[in-house]
Amino acid sequence: MLSLSDLLDRIVPRVLPAGTRLQERGQSELPIVYLISGQVSLGLWQSDRWVHRQGSLLAPDWVDLSVALLDGQVSVDAVADNEVVIQSVPLAQFRGWLLEQPTAVQGMLRSLARQQHDWAQTTLSRLALDAHARCAQWLLSQTDTTGSA
Repeated sequence: MLSLSDLLDRIVPRVLPAGTRLQERGQSELPIVYLISGQVSLGLWQSDRWVHRQGSLLAPDWVDLSVALLDGQVSVDAVADNEVVIQSVPLAQFRGWLLEQPTAVQGMLRSLARQQHDWAQTTLSRLALDAHARCAQWLLSQTDTTGSA
């Protein structure tokens, strides 16, 4: 079984300047980014500025694992605050590594990813949407869960 550090050892690090957008909300099938050094802010980025800054990550850390774990879309924008050094793990390789892990570990990671993804979506909607838009979004989400109109 290949360890995660062995997987990362095979990938050449890249240096990116401050202001580089590492991921964009709504994207899917992106490589998984491991932050070796630097700082990355997360939130809602539009027109080259933060509309709502949700938080930040300091290296070493993973930028957003929920896409790989949930087969979903990126939930927040990620922008380098300063020069960063990253490693981009191809999604297929990361998922291959994940499938080699025990079933219980896979389930736990997916559960954590789902919680983080839901938290990020809820936080951004509260920051970026007015009350009417949040109510409409909630009503739409209820039709997805209950299947009723």
